[in-house]
This record gives sequence, C-alpha cells and structure tokens, in this order.
Amino acid sequence: MQRHPRTIRVDACLRGRLPCRARIARPGPVAIALTAVLFATGGCGAPQARLAVDQPQRGGPERRFELTTTTAHYADAPDGVRRVRLAFPMPGAWSGRSFLFYLRVPAAPGTHPIGAPLPGGGVVGGFFIQAAGRNKGLTEFVSGYVVVSDVLGRRDRRRGRIDVRCADGTVLSGEFAAQEDALELRDFEERDRPGDVQALIPLIREPR
Repeated sequence: MQRHPRTIRVDACLRGRLPCRARIARPGPVAIALTAVLFATGGCGAPQARLAVDQPQRGGPERRFELTTTTAHYADAPDGVRRVRLAFPMPGAWSGRSFLFYLRVPAAPGTHPIGAPLPGGGVVGGFFIQAAGRNKGLTEFVSGYVVVSDVLGRRDRRRGRIDVRCADGTVLSGEFAAQEDALELRDFEERDRPGDVQALIPLIREPR
C-alpha cells in the first residue's frame, strides 16, 4: 500500500463542505450484540484484537486475510480523546509488528463514525500500516464507525468493534480488548511513528 489521497467526497466532508454523518451507516443492534458476545470475557484475559482485512485492489492471498494479536493498547488524553494502537504479526505468526492500526476516537462509550467531531476539535480518524512486505505503506480511514465500551470491573481495559474503509479501498472489520498503557502510546506517537501521526493530525482536524 502507498499513501493514497482521499476522495473528493471524503475530503469535502472532512473540510466541512458535506455533513459527515449523512454518509456513514451506523451499526444495528445485531452488530452491537455480536460485539458484546465476542468480547464477553475480554476483561478477564490478556489484551487481544482480531482484524479481518479485505483488499479488493489486491489479488491472491493478499485479497483477504485475518490478523490476530495480544498487542492492543489505548490511552485517554485530558481532552477526552482516546488513542488506540494495535500491532499485528504476519498472518499465522506468533510475534511481530508487521501491521499497525492507529485510531483517535472519543473516550466516551458509544458508536463513533469516522469523520465525527472529537472533543476539543478535530474528527474521529486513524490509519492502517503494512510495515513489511512488497505492499508496505499507509492508508487513512475515510468512512465507517468504531464502537467503544467499558469492561465491567476493569478500569484499565476497553473494548471496541471496528468497521472502517480506507482511502485505498481496504476494508477493516474486527474487535479489540485493549489494555491501558500511556507509555506504549507515547512511544508509538513520538518515537516509533512520529511522522505518520503528525501527518494524520492535520487531515483529521476540523477547520477553525
């Protein structure tokens, strides 16, 4: 994957020319209930995440595959924005950080469409990185939604369901149960991928 420009419609939406909420399908009660069932024990074991990747622009085994990991972290900022970072090994591998998922979303539980306002300014957004292989690159989220929820009895654990489409056509769907770790998020944002994170911020910031 290479960094792809956003479509005219998405760009207009993010710049305030079109209403973002009008173009985003919200999850129904079945999808929300499925998330609750799949992660009913998400607060009891290790952090975890599963992501189904559909890349219609690719062929062969790169078209559809599933990623799983126990490297799932989040941190909440004072302004009410939650940052989520998931790191996945190659399909079938036990370790590695070949695929990276980064999200900025409100910390409040609920359904948050891509492009919806964030507390304190900006909009819900993020990116997906393939860090290894011939198709390595970054693509931003342009539509879809994320559902976030608390974990009963665990103040340091948060669940979520992901259904987003990226600028290059990639579709990501899955769930996560992330562990709170401000240091992991700081290292990712300031040491590991500072350029990618800083490039994202202007793209998801609303005009003043």
